[in-house]
Amino acid sequence: MLEYRRSGTRPLLGGLKLDHPDNSIHLAPAGQLTSVHEIAERLFPAYTVDGGSIHLAGCWLEDRRFLRLGNPAAGYRYLDDSSRPVDADLVSRLGMQRTVPWSPPPEMPPDRLAKMVAASLALAERVGGSRGPLEVALVWCKYAEGKLRVTIGDQSADFPFAGWTAALEAPPLVCPHTGAASYHAVATDDGRIVAAEKAARCARSGHLVLAEELVECDATGERVLPELTRICPVTDRPVLATELTTCSLCWQEVSPRAVEGGVCRACRSLQPIGGGEPPLERLLAEHPGLKRWSKWKAAETAEVHLLLATRWWRRLLLVVDKETSAVRHVKLGTRLARLAPVPVDNLDGLR
Repeated sequence: MLEYRRSGTRPLLGGLKLDHPDNSIHLAPAGQLTSVHEIAERLFPAYTVDGGSIHLAGCWLEDRRFLRLGNPAAGYRYLDDSSRPVDADLVSRLGMQRTVPWSPPPEMPPDRLAKMVAASLALAERVGGSRGPLEVALVWCKYAEGKLRVTIGDQSADFPFAGWTAALEAPPLVCPHTGAASYHAVATDDGRIVAAEKAARCARSGHLVLAEELVECDATGERVLPELTRICPVTDRPVLATELTTCSLCWQEVSPRAVEGGVCRACRSLQPIGGGEPPLERLLAEHPGLKRWSKWKAAETAEVHLLLATRWWRRLLLVVDKETSAVRHVKLGTRLARLAPVPVDNLDGLR
């Protein structure tokens, strides 16, 4: 250590020449990591990469100095490069209470090192306040910055890390697609490297994708790819195309949950309307012959208008496309008989 006592306003430096600083005033925490190899050994065991590997894509070590002032009897104070007191918790985490001699690296010019020592001594002079001789030492703590690279097949993703090597812990990998933090990486079938907790397989195709990209089939409850489903026009929920069922009245393909006794929920919920309602008004304008029919009822789905009319003992059901206003289907029957399909090219002549 460099020890000095006050004499007037100048410290006695014991003959130390600052252009050749004594290595005895340079210390380092005994337990800190000092090489890239040690950092790799510390970090890598924390991670799991399915079908791939993890390695360092770059790692830089920097020696950062702290000033230690005091003596064994009075205790020590630690200051950072900006002359601010260092929190006791950080001192403990960096292991600055247990140190070993530190040799400045060859790339650190002697004149630069001498200036650091001179500045530290000047700071010690200003701070003062210790009982007995004041020991001055520079504690050099290593700070690491780098990137972890996860490689799976032909794809790779980089994840930054940084921290003091004495207290370095493996940081979670932050998924670039979901923002989720994880220590487990997988690759989706389209090559994206993601957090394993945020990936899931389609229950039907087996494809691995982000879980948020799957939808729940309204009929089976399975999580599946959207392209395997269709939106039920009655429930507005996705349903596997293989699970759709056809309504016996309107012939729409709908979710089984929307059907009872072969009839969809929309066809079971027809309500009376007047002739001025937009879908019916437009239809009567195009086909005046339909005006002979009375007591209209209507319902709608996401795709069609359903219009049911009666005339004496007869019943007429029209299924009208919402987008094109074209009549998709026409069914005709009696009050006692089931409705049966008829051609749509002679609406005005239907009786």
